[in-house]
Amino acid sequence: MKESLPHTREFFASANGYTGFRSYFDEIFDSRDYSAIYVLKGGPGTGKSTLLKKLWEYSCKARLSFEIFRCSSDPNSLDAVIIEAGGKRIAVLDGTAPHMRDAELPGVIDELINLGEAWDDKKLKEYRSVIIDLNQRKSEHYAKAYDWLRKSSIFDTNIKAETKKIFNFKKCQTVCETILDGFPELKKGNRTPRLISSFSKYGYRKQNMHFENQARNYYVSGKFESEFFFMNVLSDVIKERGLECVLIPSALDARSYEGLIFPSSDISIFTRDGNLLLYDSASLLSLECLNESDDALQQLYIGRDYYQKLAADELKKASDFHFELEKIYSPCMNFDILDRIYDDLLSKIKNILQT
Repeated sequence: MKESLPHTREFFASANGYTGFRSYFDEIFDSRDYSAIYVLKGGPGTGKSTLLKKLWEYSCKARLSFEIFRCSSDPNSLDAVIIEAGGKRIAVLDGTAPHMRDAELPGVIDELINLGEAWDDKKLKEYRSVIIDLNQRKSEHYAKAYDWLRKSSIFDTNIKAETKKIFNFKKCQTVCETILDGFPELKKGNRTPRLISSFSKYGYRKQNMHFENQARNYYVSGKFESEFFFMNVLSDVIKERGLECVLIPSALDARSYEGLIFPSSDISIFTRDGNLLLYDSASLLSLECLNESDDALQQLYIGRDYYQKLAADELKKASDFHFELEKIYSPCMNFDILDRIYDDLLSKIKNILQT
């Protein structure tokens, strides 16, 4: 990533959505794009998130360029850290379920780090039946959460179907092409995903984005999801032109985009959040038909929110069982060994960045 990305650089690399769990690890952590990738393995409470937070703190103190990726189910925990300096790019990530990741290019780019080396196998086996039961119950609550999200998606689909009927796609295409024509500084390049929202035990949450170099931080306003139709058309035009762009899909619906960042410029575009209004997509709706659909759409929103609350409650219960598992694993860990693993990892990262 270039320096023009958001200053906070806090993202998500996976999401709980309408189709279940969705991981973007393959797209974000493509081994070919990195100098090194370190994949952490180990159960709950084995120190993966703590190690990532220590690397984050190191990056801040060393004034290195970095990105952090929060856990989609528990934003207080971390899934990955990217550290950059001198043209070198290193990722350290949690490679355990549900975002399974192994060494794609072992010995060349990727290296597995087994935090299980620090646990007491004999002591853990004393809790074998309890661990199996807690894992099973956690999985059951995740399954229920995804079922509620699936039901919620039915309402969301109907909302968008109603809006689609009265949305002027032809005019939107022309507007988007004109907007991009007004940004001649945009360069051709690859498109890569980042997420700024998640659906967790706290419900839907969106990161507050603070911009350092994005002097032109635009937003698209709208009504009844019209801004998402606009962003989708705009992203299609970007793809047709082959422009370099960071695509920010919705956590709930990967087919809808919440934002676009152009790393080679000072331009970013988001739905609803920004400093400069780029376009009001409600102007692309038929006002007469919109008034007729208003009551029906409001009822659909109520139904969608109801099922999403049920889903969040189930994710909270799953999280509670995860914490119970951590209570078992953590006391079985040798933290002296964990400190040694961290020191060895940090030494490797420093060597790569300095060569």
